[in-house]
Amino acid sequence: MKVTQEIWQERLNNLNKRRETEVIKNAYPEVDDYCNHVNSCYVGKTVLDVGCGLQLIKACLPNEVIYTGIDPSLMVEGTIPMTIEECNFQDNSFETLYCFMVLDGVRDLKETAKHMKRIASKNIVILNGIDINPDRYHTFNITLDILNELFGDLKVGTKKWITNKVLLIEYLT
Repeated sequence: MKVTQEIWQERLNNLNKRRETEVIKNAYPEVDDYCNHVNSCYVGKTVLDVGCGLQLIKACLPNEVIYTGIDPSLMVEGTIPMTIEECNFQDNSFETLYCFMVLDGVRDLKETAKHMKRIASKNIVILNGIDINPDRYHTFNITLDILNELFGDLKVGTKKWITNKVLLIEYLT
């Protein structure tokens, strides 16, 4: 469950172009949706936002939460420029780890899951498209079977379908 660096970089470049267009058009109404999703799960005192983009999740968190955002594309000041696969955070560094609309765009699914489980001390919250074929923005087709393979050793907390193709699932570590 890994793609080449070239394929991953091409998908990332496509996504960045789409993000830039949406920023120019100010087309981010999903902030309210993100806040509803964030508030439907446990929020730890320390949070890692994987693939944070514009840091929309940060706007949903209580002020006392210590927020860290990582993304290979720097769109907002304060973002740490890295992928989850290359992160070097210590074990259990963050209580809550968010991975919103990112899992189907990583380079290495198994390495991603390994780091997510290593870094999160309380929960991992994933919001992602399910059964969406790879295209110019997506490197993987995330299925329920793949989620079970990657995170089946963890207990499921919140699980809800946002649409027939988008799932919010919280794994308790």
